[in-house]
Amino acid sequence: MTINKWPSVLMQLGDPIFELNYDGVFEFINQAFIDLVGQSREEILEKNLYNIFPNDKATKCLVLIQQACYRKKNTEDTFVFNDSQGESYYHIQFSPIQDESGRVISVVGVCRDVTKQYELVKSVENHLYTVHHDLRGPLGVLLSYLELLQEGGNSLVETKDFLDMIGKMGLQMRKMLETYLLLAKIEKGENNNIEKTQKSLHDLIDYVKSFKDDCTHNVEIEYIIGDNHNISINETLIVSAINNLLHNAVEASMPSTRGKITVKAYVEEKNICLSISNEGKIPEVIKKNLFKRFFTTKLKGNGLGLYSAQLIAKAHGGKIICKSEKGITEFVITIPIAA
Repeated sequence: MTINKWPSVLMQLGDPIFELNYDGVFEFINQAFIDLVGQSREEILEKNLYNIFPNDKATKCLVLIQQACYRKKNTEDTFVFNDSQGESYYHIQFSPIQDESGRVISVVGVCRDVTKQYELVKSVENHLYTVHHDLRGPLGVLLSYLELLQEGGNSLVETKDFLDMIGKMGLQMRKMLETYLLLAKIEKGENNNIEKTQKSLHDLIDYVKSFKDDCTHNVEIEYIIGDNHNISINETLIVSAINNLLHNAVEASMPSTRGKITVKAYVEEKNICLSISNEGKIPEVIKKNLFKRFFTTKLKGNGLGLYSAQLIAKAHGGKIICKSEKGITEFVITIPIAA
């Protein structure tokens, strides 16, 4: 065991380190690797890769080890590990160890946690997808009306209507971009830089009532509204969160031709509570992951909608919870009443 010349030093290093022979048998492991794998030293040492890792991961490791031995050069790749906290990503470099004659006698693997870098790249990709997806609709409408204007032959009334619609779509896109920038600030922990104004609960409900979705003609929306109170909010962000919850409720109601959504607004322990519920139940295994970044059950989803809604609620000193029981799923946003 070549690297065992410095066992005490290697055992204390924060990066997981291990040594294997050509056949993929573990000959040395440090404490960080034991913690990463989640097994005891006795369960790992002198065991084959296939005894420790799933077949696909073990095969991937073995190929890289044998390439390192054959080429006498480092090989590397990224691996996914799962634990109770979720997925973590480690970049592992396999380095061949040679004796005095130049013969490769083992391979040392050094693992580097790249989870944050991976999530950053994934976050950028998903945000770009969201921007593209959200702006495509209003931008398409705007361009269509521009084409109608360019064709000419329109009456003054038609021209005014076209220009009004172009202006409306432009304002909608600006609001979307403002939302993306504000969410980016919140993700960086810059909540204090979010501008807030006092808004009445009933004004928010007026927005909810004006909500339109492509499929709302199949959905009944019932409003149960309590007394009016003021709340200190960033209207752009709160509207974005409500919009997301309403859109999800409409989508969940689509399989039924008589879907029903209930919107409630009430006061509870000095908080304004806005509840949006629909018929249907969310399985517990999905429910516990709903607010995690990138988690989605939709084929074309990006897993940022509910995650963003949670960020927005927390940035306002509130929270968002999900209840799903007796055939009803309910999302509740709570925000403190303005002093």
